[in-house]
Amino acid sequence: MKKLIAVSLLAAVLAACDGGTVTATLTQISDTPSPAATPTPAPTVSPTAAPTASPTPPPTLAPTPTATIAATPTATGTPASGPPAADCIHGWTSPADGDAKRAAGLTILADYMGLTDALVVDDIRYFTGPDPDNILEPRYENLKRWYIKAHLSTDPTYRGRWLLEKRTSTVLGVSAVAPWDTTGWQSPDWSGFVGDGVPRAIEGLPGEWGGIQYDFVTGDGDSGFPGLPASQVGCLAGT
Repeated sequence: MKKLIAVSLLAAVLAACDGGTVTATLTQISDTPSPAATPTPAPTVSPTAAPTASPTPPPTLAPTPTATIAATPTATGTPASGPPAADCIHGWTSPADGDAKRAAGLTILADYMGLTDALVVDDIRYFTGPDPDNILEPRYENLKRWYIKAHLSTDPTYRGRWLLEKRTSTVLGVSAVAPWDTTGWQSPDWSGFVGDGVPRAIEGLPGEWGGIQYDFVTGDGDSGFPGLPASQVGCLAGT
């Protein structure tokens, strides 16, 4: 149902009073209420997350380096001595640091080779026994011998295996030499030198050598007699 509502009742009354014609202006208004205006929602503003500062990790301190002291190398499983046997009649010992026999052998080697820097010893043996059978006068029945395998502390390329002999306080020195990477007592590894001559370098051997080079194991190139008697060759077994 629609309702007609006088637009201006006051105007009609005033016109009647004046004897004029009443003209009513009506406005048709629907009884259906106008839908309420839907409010425009306010824009949703996503809250900006406050930046989370990553925790600064504590600085990692490098460990303080520890000085390493080089130790004298010790061959694993190397025996300290060998018992007497037919080919090593008095046996052999490996004199330790501080032993007078060890110091004596290293002194003889350094003096003979003219070394001023220390040697690093890889292996050392001390044994005693007679001269070879071909030596008759003077003949020593209990001369001292050292086997030394070593390299120079200041130059690892200077290295070798030496056989030293001491008959008296003045008759002593290096009797034979072999390359460092050889083993045992076998020909032609061990060289002896006889006579005089200008010292020269020989491949595989440390230092310089004068005289005629010969095979010390067999005696070939010199007397033809072995440099060690049969009663002593076993003292170098396992070297």
